[in-house]
Amino acid sequence: YKEYLTEKKVGYSSKRVSLAAFRKLVKMLGGDPSVVRIILPKKAKSGVKYLTEDQISAILNNMDESYEGIRDSAIFAIFSHIGLRLAELSNITLDDLDFERNRIHILGKNMKDGHVPIIKFIRPFLDRWLSVRPETQSNFLWLDSKGERLKRRAIQYRMSKQVKQFSKEFSTHSLRHTAATTLINNGVELKSIQKLLRHSSIRTTGDVYSHKDVDSVGSELDQVYGG
Repeated sequence: YKEYLTEKKVGYSSKRVSLAAFRKLVKMLGGDPSVVRIILPKKAKSGVKYLTEDQISAILNNMDESYEGIRDSAIFAIFSHIGLRLAELSNITLDDLDFERNRIHILGKNMKDGHVPIIKFIRPFLDRWLSVRPETQSNFLWLDSKGERLKRRAIQYRMSKQVKQFSKEFSTHSLRHTAATTLINNGVELKSIQKLLRHSSIRTTGDVYSHKDVDSVGSELDQVYGG
């Protein structure tokens, strides 16, 4: 039975179901199921999905000059270069844009305040969007064709539509991975990337890169992406 549970050809879910049934049988027979301590092999993680720099350029170059195209270009540029989470990007308001200090205020995971740099590469995309964004009562940055806040599901759909030529199984979180992977491949220090993406692992690595602020990280990104 142990050999069955450790057999690579047997699916992970099947092993869990089988092990649970075996423990139940042990209990029915009057035994102690807690003594069944077979450790299942960890479920294999699927590879991190990301776009290459050439694919990013191809997508941005193929965006049209329509209202939606200009908006989606800005969204895609921020996703693929700054690596925001979907909720963070969706919640950006006009008041969050600080062009004097080249930063965007964000409300991050677990309602934590933070900011990310407006690097030189994405500034033209933001400027173009702001030039066509209609004046409405909504203070949110991203608006649909009716001038109302663009919903998260709509952002997901629009981004998936852009990347489907390269991958059918792609999410906005994959674009976050894309930003990190591009920076790693271009030699940016991991501690800077952790700062940019605001990972929870800051608790264990904070002492290493606590001297890094997000503005200095922005200058490193400008060196990678140009501007």
